[in-house]
Amino acid sequence: MIEVTIDSIRVSLMSQHRVVILKESESDRYLPIWIGACEADVRRALGARATAARSQPYYLDVTHQDANKGFVLGYLSRVLEIPASEIATIGDQPNDVLMFKRSGLSIAMGNASEEVQRQASVVTDSYDNEGFAKAVERFLLHE
Repeated sequence: MIEVTIDSIRVSLMSQHRVVILKESESDRYLPIWIGACEADVRRALGARATAARSQPYYLDVTHQDANKGFVLGYLSRVLEIPASEIATIGDQPNDVLMFKRSGLSIAMGNASEEVQRQASVVTDSYDNEGFAKAVERFLLHE
């Protein structure tokens, strides 16, 4: 079990369970700022023993080091005997970046932060403008 206390919030990590840290605030607009600052502290405190990444601007997911999308991509690649270089991934949040790093083609949604977009091979339109469908048509079906 991994335990750490940050800003009076205790985080316990057992096995491959997902822990979601959420701090209540007088105003929701401050949550993404606080969660972003907390993310760096959690990563520093836990090091390689766990993964900390935002799944939404207001959620920080802290998981076992092997309980992330990148690990799952590698696992499925082995089990299904599909080279990771032939797998395409699509996402819009920081917790998608580990998956991006292991896939042959990584596609960031247009609504993703600049940080996430920089980690992807290509960027598609936002989800509001049918970005997923456009990405499939353009990058996978080559229409």
